Amino acid sequence: MYNLLALNEQQITNLYIGISVALIVLALVLVLILGRKTVRFTAKKLAFVAVSVALTTVLSLIKFEMPFLNGGSITLFSLVPVLLVSYAFGLYYGLITGFITGLLQFITSPWALTPLSFFLDYILPYSCVCFAGVFKKNVKNQTLAISLGTVFSYLVRFVMHFLSGLNYYSMGYITEGFPADNMFIYSFVYNLAYVMPDMVICLIFLIPFTFTKPFKTYFLTGENFK
Repeated sequence: MYNLLALNEQQITNLYIGISVALIVLALVLVLILGRKTVRFTAKKLAFVAVSVALTTVLSLIKFEMPFLNGGSITLFSLVPVLLVSYAFGLYYGLITGFITGLLQFITSPWALTPLSFFLDYILPYSCVCFAGVFKKNVKNQTLAISLGTVFSYLVRFVMHFLSGLNYYSMGYITEGFPADNMFIYSFVYNLAYVMPDMVICLIFLIPFTFTKPFKTYFLTGENFK
């Protein structure tokens, strides 16, 4: 059994990567075994999920790392594919897509101080993108519906990163230039500095996209993916 305290940083990172790969395999198995009882799977939907995960992973590599942030970055529409999956196919598809995306984000750029930060920075924030479609049935204007869903998803994501920031603060990992007298203010300001711009960039893409033919044909009802 691993004693995490006896491992160095690289060994812990490698351990998390191994766990991430195992979780991806487990997630795919659970999707096929459990999901078919409550969710109708189609080859088109699964293919689009795979493409969306890959596209999000690639787009996340196109990022602006703000000089005053140690670890935080703003990406180029990276969560848009996952948001569209969640909006078009619903909560279950969005949860699986976000979960796998979070694991791949860690594999491509591994950094986790503790098991808690591993979950709060990767697993939970990306899984929470599944809420993008929660207003789809209750809001008539679908531009507003996906916008509200995006804001709500990012709000939940922000809460996860905020809690992770408290963990980093308590262990002495504090970025210079941010208010460090109070752990809550520090984590709030730090995470707001990159989560909010990232959300705005996604909305800049999504709002005009809702008026296009591809959105109305493929994402509004999801019928063409059946």
